[in-house]
Amino acid sequence: MLKYPADEICDHIDFLFKNLQLSRSVLPYITDSMVGKREIPTPGYYRDAGYSAKIILDEPLTIERIRKINVASDSVNQGFIVRLQAYLNSCGVYDSIKKNIEGNEEIDILRRLRHLFAHESGERDQEENEHNILYERIIKTFKLKKEEYPLKEEQFPIPIDAVIEPLIEKCKKYIIELDKVV
Repeated sequence: MLKYPADEICDHIDFLFKNLQLSRSVLPYITDSMVGKREIPTPGYYRDAGYSAKIILDEPLTIERIRKINVASDSVNQGFIVRLQAYLNSCGVYDSIKKNIEGNEEIDILRRLRHLFAHESGERDQEENEHNILYERIIKTFKLKKEEYPLKEEQFPIPIDAVIEPLIEKCKKYIIELDKVV
């Protein structure tokens, strides 16, 4: 049983997501094509959401600095996953995952990612079968093409546009339906 009305939970999810978008608008994923540049513009995805900034760096970007920025960007996404799942857990969403409600797959993926990010290193251990199963579930559930999301082997694919945003929408659907069932 949900501890709060579904619409209130969904509104708070939207609030958390807007904070993520704002954070990522100033810490976007950067491609290697930015090597040598000193200015990082806000990508179109964030501008379309109403956030715009221009980051001026004191030194030109190098491959090493791009990698560090991208690790930090991924950490922000991981932190969002942890916070979202913890919030939904506190609302009673995880008292019992209902397999017959749309969005249950995403709710379960969120739970598993949160555990991994909050209680483990957050990196994908290719020797760990559960990690590989979760990785493949993410690829399949969000219809990702591995070549479109070049990752280091130890990363889980959690881009904001292709994974986090659709995950949120499915979680909200699940919460609305769960509220009707209970």
